[in-house]
Amino acid sequence: MGAVLLAGFCVTGCHPANLLDEEVEARTSFGFVMWRGHMAKKQTRQQRQELDDAIQELSFGVMTYTNATGSDPIDGAVRAEINGSTLRGLLLKGYEAKRLRIGREKAHSHMMWKRPQEYGHTLRSQIRRYTSRRLARGKLTA
Repeated sequence: MGAVLLAGFCVTGCHPANLLDEEVEARTSFGFVMWRGHMAKKQTRQQRQELDDAIQELSFGVMTYTNATGSDPIDGAVRAEINGSTLRGLLLKGYEAKRLRIGREKAHSHMMWKRPQEYGHTLRSQIRRYTSRRLARGKLTA
């Protein structure tokens, strides 16, 4: 009886109880692909999409802030950043990267409208002309 309980504990106790506590294995490209395949079996479609989105946001960050060019160096930099962290940590890093990216895009867009002399007043006038034509044609509502 004790052996059965011990075997049952090892089967259930050797893995994290929460999927978010799974450790990311990303030392090599092959290891990362295997880890993602292993995780895909345990995740719902929405969870897999969240993981893909987080990895993509981290890749955008590497492309933006490093000199890495080409898929292998970008992949290596992302893997170095996430290897050994938990799935929870990976998702949090991805959400933080997305938050920073959107904040920069918003600030850049705001600057375009506030300082037309730096970005060219023609862009603003082109957008106004385009919008007024669409309003005149009835394709936009005010």
